[in-house]
Amino acid sequence: MCWGKTDSQRMRRGALKRAKSVKSHAVNGDKNVVTYCNANHISVMTQLYGSVWPTVLPFCLTNTISCALLWIVDKKFDNIDLSIDPSGHKYISTLVSFLCIARVRLIYGYSIKAREMLSVTTQYAHDLVDMATALTGDDKSLEAKEWRINVALGAIIFLKDCMDALSYNSELTSTWTKEQKHVRTELFRKPIFSALAWKKKIVSHRTEFGSLNLIDRPVHELQLLSLVDQCQDAFSQISSLINTPFPFPLVQMGRTLLIFWIYTLPLALLHSSYPLWGICMLIFLLTYGFFGLEFVCIELSDPFGDDANDFDQVNLARMTFEDIYLSVCRNGSDDELSKLRNKANIILDESRFFGCNTWLEVKQQPRTFGRG
Repeated sequence: MCWGKTDSQRMRRGALKRAKSVKSHAVNGDKNVVTYCNANHISVMTQLYGSVWPTVLPFCLTNTISCALLWIVDKKFDNIDLSIDPSGHKYISTLVSFLCIARVRLIYGYSIKAREMLSVTTQYAHDLVDMATALTGDDKSLEAKEWRINVALGAIIFLKDCMDALSYNSELTSTWTKEQKHVRTELFRKPIFSALAWKKKIVSHRTEFGSLNLIDRPVHELQLLSLVDQCQDAFSQISSLINTPFPFPLVQMGRTLLIFWIYTLPLALLHSSYPLWGICMLIFLLTYGFFGLEFVCIELSDPFGDDANDFDQVNLARMTFEDIYLSVCRNGSDDELSKLRNKANIILDESRFFGCNTWLEVKQQPRTFGRG
């Protein structure tokens, strides 16, 4: 059975309306994904959205202006010599370069791994619903329809809980309060209970519905349960990455050496016979390069936040919800789709990051996650 034109248009209008509501929400809105034309060099160099220019430019200007003032004082007054021997700076520059590049590589690898696990989580959730509806789509009984709705709803609840935990974690600052730590811990526990409830909904075809036995072969049921385990395992790997931050001593060493080296570099360059415009341009570009890498590391260290280059995990989940709706409609019936969407909207409206209603504070019900 195909998706009717009227129903499809209604779903798209509903999705757009919900997206606008969430965007206007005071806490978290839809992000504009950073796009650029890789073949257009001018566009790449001048684009501001998603760039480090707004952040690094003040550091470039302050260091360049201070360099110009030092050059003027050193060159105009014969009795004043502000230059230092650049040989020591060469050794520090090697160490700073190593720490910056090593950190960029490690954090970029962490970001790619997190993105991969996020895709695995959403893909397996959709595959499970697609498989469940394909195996039982020929059965049009009320019990079969209810089972398919419950399985699809389990996938939606699991993904919602995962994205809520990731999004809330990115809102926290380095100084967490005791209450914020408690909320964060409970949010990361929610997908565990959601996965368990999801499994119960899968096996309910032979428990709650008596002898319905929608799935003839036990191997198919084991495959569905295995997909739940793989979704849970992928989210567990994301949690492990989040809870294993980059070692603070390396961050502290790298940043201390970087700031000391970049702001004393003008004194080392005064030892050479650079003209004013030459030394200022060199200082500006070096500050942009090294500080830019540092700010890129800071942004990539939390890929689930609201920065321009972060993952848009909420919209990724929304797209997966639409795929789940499509699977139910294609293999089920229109009334199943309508009932599933109504139940899903009620659940998503309770989310701070998906719905437009007031988010239910986790601290109010810390022990009911994933149940009921």
